[in-house]
Amino acid sequence: MKHEEPENGGSELRGEVKKEILDYVRKGYSVLVKGNHGIGKSHLLTELCMETHPQDEIWMYFPYCKPPKQIMLKIVERLLPEGRDSEEWKMIRRGTLLELTEEIRDRLPGDKKLVMVLDEIHTLIATAAAHYYVLMKEDNIILVTAGTSKYLDAKFEKPELKRFYWDLKQVDLPPLSTGESEELIEKFYDTYEIPKTDETGKVKRWILQNAKGNPLGIERAVEDLSREDNLKDLDITKHGAVQDVGVNLFPIFVILMVVVVAWRFLARGAGDIDLYAFTGFFGIIFYILARYLMYKNR
Repeated sequence: MKHEEPENGGSELRGEVKKEILDYVRKGYSVLVKGNHGIGKSHLLTELCMETHPQDEIWMYFPYCKPPKQIMLKIVERLLPEGRDSEEWKMIRRGTLLELTEEIRDRLPGDKKLVMVLDEIHTLIATAAAHYYVLMKEDNIILVTAGTSKYLDAKFEKPELKRFYWDLKQVDLPPLSTGESEELIEKFYDTYEIPKTDETGKVKRWILQNAKGNPLGIERAVEDLSREDNLKDLDITKHGAVQDVGVNLFPIFVILMVVVVAWRFLARGAGDIDLYAFTGFFGIIFYILARYLMYKNR
């Protein structure tokens, strides 16, 4: 679900996002928080885990969604009354993913709800997704996940992952508002102890424009400023936010293909059988590579 930015800034908006996530959790739905790199998804998840929750909810935060076995072992350890000191622990930790899945389902009390908070969900692989999906189907096990939008879009198209992702309620995390971005810039200026100069206002406006409401982009830009020895003669165009810009390799690929084809025709005209076979070999390599990249980016 997408949210429109309120007139009074982003704090209220992010509060609405948290409320929406908690509403889904209380209703028994698993959630996927989507957003650009550095937009604050991890911060939002940790804030959710630190909040006061009903006594029947067990919240556990994991900064990554893999390796799944280590995550499941952490959960089983939490559910065991004596943790790793339990006599059963040595046998449990040798178990397979399927066995650990069963351990979690069997050991979770019926009057408790387990909320697994998994970050970086865009790195999920099919094996882990299958076992998380089994847990997610339990009435008292909820997944709250977060991932970067541009990577998730590709994941949604993979047949082995569709079932898992499509069962998650999607929540879009928007950028910070202008007012909230300005507050964050001020905060980082104080954190990195950057002195004020005649150019400070101009520099802050540049960061505000370039970061586009991205908290990580703001911090990186201010951090760069803290490394400058002379802020008076600063070239602000060299400082900016982290952007999710991909590298377009298609033109290079086309040029290489044209070169291979041209050399193949030259070899044929010159009667050079070895060169003709050599360029043919490279043509096959390029074809296989093209098919692989097409499948990977579907």
